[in-house]
Amino acid sequence: MKALTKILLISGGALVVLGFGITAIAAAVGGGINGTIINGQPVKYDIIDYDFSDDINNISITETSHDIQIGKSSDSNTHVTVYDSEHHKHNVGVNGDTLEIAVNSDEYKVSWYQNFSIGIGDKNNPKVIVLLPEDEYQDLSITANSADLTSNNALTFENATVKLSSGDVAFFSKVNGNADIKTSSGEVLIDDMDPARLNVITSSGDIDIKNIENASISTTSSSGVTILTDISATDIKTEASSGEIKYINASVTGNITISASSGDINLNNVSADSLDSVTNSGDFTFSDLKLTNESFIKTSSGDVTGKSSGFMVISDTNSGDVNVDQVKDGTILNVSTSSGDISVK
Repeated sequence: MKALTKILLISGGALVVLGFGITAIAAAVGGGINGTIINGQPVKYDIIDYDFSDDINNISITETSHDIQIGKSSDSNTHVTVYDSEHHKHNVGVNGDTLEIAVNSDEYKVSWYQNFSIGIGDKNNPKVIVLLPEDEYQDLSITANSADLTSNNALTFENATVKLSSGDVAFFSKVNGNADIKTSSGEVLIDDMDPARLNVITSSGDIDIKNIENASISTTSSSGVTILTDISATDIKTEASSGEIKYINASVTGNITISASSGDINLNNVSADSLDSVTNSGDFTFSDLKLTNESFIKTSSGDVTGKSSGFMVISDTNSGDVNVDQVKDGTILNVSTSSGDISVK
């Protein structure tokens, strides 16, 4: 009986694998399914278009798993396209001066096994598309689970709030006021935004911020790489656990504050009023660094290496080597390590 039971279990498992294989092949040959299987059947999405001539100032989107694309309309109307299925339907409408798009919570009730995605042959990826006629809007608010977000560079918002669970963010629109971007495991790319305040938080995704003017910038990342390029800022605060931090061509009128656990830090062509950097085991490297007031670089076991320096360096290390070209009348730069080397030329 034991041998027969084992044979039956193996055979049953093989049939399950074979069934999934046949489904995948059928999907690929038949032009693809829309990424979800419900009760063993491929989902069929209805593509629904909405047109609005209302004056819209605010956009509010609540989504679960469909990607979100925001762009410029080619006429004077607002156009919305959603992909609806039996278990994933949207409510779309204008409430006052706010465009509201949300998944119908009464419809979106499925078990975990009903949302199995094989990701093969998906020619018709379900998404939410919003095309806006005007150049400027007040507030953009987006909340989603596993959706990716793309926002066009032809649009300007006064404020933007984006909260995603695992999706990527590619934000190319301008924001005049406050921009809060948060995603758990997704990557964040921001280019040419120019907000008064920018706050970016991600757990395991990279952060790439480019071409920002006169902003107060704050970033937090657990394991991703954080890169700031061609930045003009009033102040910058960067926190990371194990990811690298890089500043390239950054001009800061105020202070730079950096905190990292094990990631390396590299500053290239950076100027600021002051710098306060603390890291545990990561190396700190800088070149063409200009600081107006007394600053601090502290690391436990990492090395500190600086080039093109005009600082009066006050060094402190327990077991590391010190090699410093001392300048007596430069800005005071306090460099301390536990076991790392210090080299500033």
